[in-house]
Amino acid sequence: HWASVSTDCIIGAYTSGSSGPLAIVAGIEQIPVVSFWATAATLSDKATYPYFGRTNPSGDQYPEGIIKFIADMGWRSFGVLYNDDSAGRFFASSFQTLAGNDGLEIVTSQQYTPGDVFSIQR
Repeated sequence: HWASVSTDCIIGAYTSGSSGPLAIVAGIEQIPVVSFWATAATLSDKATYPYFGRTNPSGDQYPEGIIKFIADMGWRSFGVLYNDDSAGRFFASSFQTLAGNDGLEIVTSQQYTPGDVFSIQR
């Protein structure tokens, strides 16, 4: 059991869904948790997750970076293909807002269900 040995920190978990509960439990023992992939913006709430840190930005920062990249490349229009889940819908909505602010055009926006090839429409 990790709490019964001298543990300075925990590296992981991989997903946001696992990192939140891990950070709460480890936080009881004041053990920091560092995730290398969790992106949920809620994990940035230091009142709830005072011992959580990450090596990548939270997910709410990705759309702005991607839009900046598209604009910097000189591309004026693009399509969006996104997962049919809360994160995918967040990204699609963010792209819609940010693209208009930068004079970019989304020519198509399609959601899909992972594993369901028929969910992608032409």
